[in-house]
Amino acid sequence: MLRKQLCRVLILCSFSGFISLGTQQSVDAGQRNLFDQNPTTISRYLGSYWTRLTRTLSPTEQLVTYTYNPRQIRRLFPKAQVSKLEVNFKNSRVTSISVWMTLILEKFEENGYPAELEPLFVHFFGYRPSAQSSVYRKIIADGSQDPGGTLHVNAYCMSDGIAMAYEYASERNLAIYVNFFLDEACRESR
Repeated sequence: MLRKQLCRVLILCSFSGFISLGTQQSVDAGQRNLFDQNPTTISRYLGSYWTRLTRTLSPTEQLVTYTYNPRQIRRLFPKAQVSKLEVNFKNSRVTSISVWMTLILEKFEENGYPAELEPLFVHFFGYRPSAQSSVYRKIIADGSQDPGGTLHVNAYCMSDGIAMAYEYASERNLAIYVNFFLDEACRESR
């Protein structure tokens, strides 16, 4: 009798776990630290991956790039052409999150900071960057000063340790690539 009840409980738990996996939201509410997470955790935020490319950097290091459905980004930026959402993992831990998109930027703030890209940060990390942060909007790379070529990259600190870079072609207001990554230059002094 006890064995029969135990089997029923195990079956119900397995079934409810299966149901919860199928109905899980793709992005959880609240603050998230996506960096240093593994592919399984990221799939809870972004859904199942579409493609996977593995490159061996050394005998002890692998770089794996997963692409995911950019549908949520398209909803966030309906006027943009969003072609790809990818996450890079080094030894199974997130090192960067990138969005390939064409977006016309119109709201530049101090230091040329593109305010339209802030909702992308909120989407991934679950909170607004704090204006009180000592590193918020600190520029760490200014591609507009690069005299050669048509591709330029500007990078800004968004939060403690987190940077955002965007690439543009010739015109500063035409973003074609956005990347979030960890950068020591964005660490708040403690």
